[in-house]
Amino acid sequence: MISFTARTNSVTAKLRCAVLPIAFVLLVPTLLHAADNPPAEPLRFRTAIDLALQHSGVMGIAAANQLHSRKAYEEVKNHYLPQLTAGSGLGYSVGFPLTLEGSAPSVFNFTSTQSLFNLSLRQFLKAAKIDWNASSFDVQDKRAEVILDTALSYAQLVNLSGKLNTLTEARKSAEKAQFVTEQRLNEGVDSKLDLTKAQLTTARIRLRIADAQGQQDVLREHLAKLTGLTPAEIQPDPESMPQLPLISQEDDLAARAATNSPLVKLAEQKADAAAARAKGDLNLDPQTLAEINALLIQSERKLTRDAGQPTRPWYKHMIYAPGAYTGYAVKTIPAVREAIEESKWQDADQGAVIVGQVLMSEASLVDSIAQELEQAEGPPPAKPAAQEPSAQVSQPKQQSGK
Repeated sequence: MISFTARTNSVTAKLRCAVLPIAFVLLVPTLLHAADNPPAEPLRFRTAIDLALQHSGVMGIAAANQLHSRKAYEEVKNHYLPQLTAGSGLGYSVGFPLTLEGSAPSVFNFTSTQSLFNLSLRQFLKAAKIDWNASSFDVQDKRAEVILDTALSYAQLVNLSGKLNTLTEARKSAEKAQFVTEQRLNEGVDSKLDLTKAQLTTARIRLRIADAQGQQDVLREHLAKLTGLTPAEIQPDPESMPQLPLISQEDDLAARAATNSPLVKLAEQKADAAAARAKGDLNLDPQTLAEINALLIQSERKLTRDAGQPTRPWYKHMIYAPGAYTGYAVKTIPAVREAIEESKWQDADQGAVIVGQVLMSEASLVDSIAQELEQAEGPPPAKPAAQEPSAQVSQPKQQSGK
């Protein structure tokens, strides 16, 4: 008995000596990998916002557009700076020198060109400067979009993390309740139906956990793309979330949003730039521009008639109006179209005359506006007269050699 026990202990010792090196070899790579990849630190809210702004492609495009607007403004502004050109007419030639109108070639020439006073150029310069200023509002708007996207994703991820913790505790409680129900069923206290209900409750909680984990993975992937990190490094810190500001019921949030919105300011700047560019294209004085705008206001009114439609005088527009049997659906030139549809040919002829008069009035107004614009812009530059070819043909002299 003693010898058998001694042999057993010696075999066990030998096995330990053989297994320990193998276990050590297998555990060393795992320990080294854990040392090289320590657990990710929590990603704070402010850090996520800063990383998203640094890695945002939308912000890069907005910054490039701002730089483009600045260069466009500088290009227009350079017209007021002297453009210097220096050169020389000296050169080596063989044979007769080619000169301009018989004059000697210039040793050194110097040319300077610049714009001193140009009304159209002033408006274009103003429009370019407005566009440059507007690009800053575009950058602010894109920055706000990136911050909002990152903040909402981060907040949803924090909410899902808390939800998963709660669901995990609920799953443990449901599994305990299911185990207790199984024991009570074995003892004959509970029925099979009670066990089925407990299993169904556990399955529902597990399904909700799987759904929450899927949403969490999607948000981690989205935040990883925004911040430039890997999904494994996205570990939100609930304590870093800032508190929401208090909102009073008396605050007019819509008015404040419209006043402080960079997008609204951008639209206003774009409208001002378009107006300045239009003035530069037309080059009209304020009085003439006001007269033309007044005529343009009348252009739509010329398509109306005080007597209204022949069968419905309360509709004044002759080009389009709601159909007689179509509710609010519009019909074009209803005085003619509806008469033709109802085979009232005499009414169709009368409607055609009325519509023709309205269109002729509109055409005369358009012609008057065109004449106003032509007079304001001045006559077109005269084309240089084409030079007729000379009728004399010079013939080369012929020398006869003896």
